[in-house]
Amino acid sequence: MITKSIDYSSQIVQPFGNDDIDQVEIQEEGYITFKHQSILDSIGTKESNNNIKLFLDEILDELSDSGKRDFAHDCLVKIIDAYGFYSLQEDLENVKISSEFSKSVFELLVFLETGVCSDFLSNTIPYMDKSILDDIEQLKVFLNINYKTFLKNFEDIKIGVPSLFYSYFLYAAKKNAIEVVAKLIQKDVLSINAKQIIKGV
Repeated sequence: MITKSIDYSSQIVQPFGNDDIDQVEIQEEGYITFKHQSILDSIGTKESNNNIKLFLDEILDELSDSGKRDFAHDCLVKIIDAYGFYSLQEDLENVKISSEFSKSVFELLVFLETGVCSDFLSNTIPYMDKSILDDIEQLKVFLNINYKTFLKNFEDIKIGVPSLFYSYFLYAAKKNAIEVVAKLIQKDVLSINAKQIIKGV
């Protein structure tokens, strides 16, 4: 799937008319586009944490409601591509993104990209030796063996988990869910390993 590739600078809430735009405003619009693209390009990478903390609240304050819906669409496309949440494609293809759904997408974005998800996974997955964490195939075998434990722990501590994240694991096929969890773990291996060691899981 592809993003809408829209010019987000045209969807900010403007305090002045288009006739009043000068060089300063043009530079500001370029910076607005830069902020949006920085978040989109970094989803699924270690850089996303800083970009979201730096820019997301500011972006949401600037965008109109329709701009927020378009940006949510683009964020969800990137999330699906980065982690394999393929069942969420149906939401993009069959559901018109509402303002409420946009909020759910941004909640999922923050959860996945700012370290909250690694905290959650370190609490829901049985202790893993570093050698397992470093090998994606061993990791998938481990997750397959311990999937029931993961789901039970998931249910026990699901408070605060974004609705889109919860609903995905509620309905996703086991194989697909394991692929997603493995990618999430691999993104933040050192952090998850350290948290499990500290807690003595």
